[in-house]
Amino acid sequence: MAYSIVTVYGMNKEIGNLSFYDSKQSEYNFQKPYSDATAEKIDKEVKSLIDFCYQRTKKLLNDHRDKLEIIAKELLEKEILFQTDLERLIGKRPFSQQTNYEKYTNGQEEKKEAKREESKKEGIPTEPLTEPSDIPKDLPIGS
Repeated sequence: MAYSIVTVYGMNKEIGNLSFYDSKQSEYNFQKPYSDATAEKIDKEVKSLIDFCYQRTKKLLNDHRDKLEIIAKELLEKEILFQTDLERLIGKRPFSQQTNYEKYTNGQEEKKEAKREESKKEGIPTEPLTEPSDIPKDLPIGS
């Protein structure tokens, strides 16, 4: 992955905005379209990127070790954790953006609410009917 960031996407200050991606070349072909000196630079930058990510990840895990241990204990008991479990154990995520799960579930709720509102406008009951007198006289039949 780090190699692709540097060679394919050209996302590196040292190498510059160069992409060495060749769509016609096989993944398993080991010929490179750059010099040995550039290859050394790429190797150095990839290693630097991996080392940075490793140190950052290690720091995050150490900084949040207490939460990590809580989650690990729960995983030993349950084997699978859902977002609601994580929120119960360590609280909500500290980000302003919704997770994909939240977007999906909120979207589902919004769709249900919109459907309820539309049904109310059309005079269609949204709750189960329990008494014959609950059935509106002008209920539309068919669609």
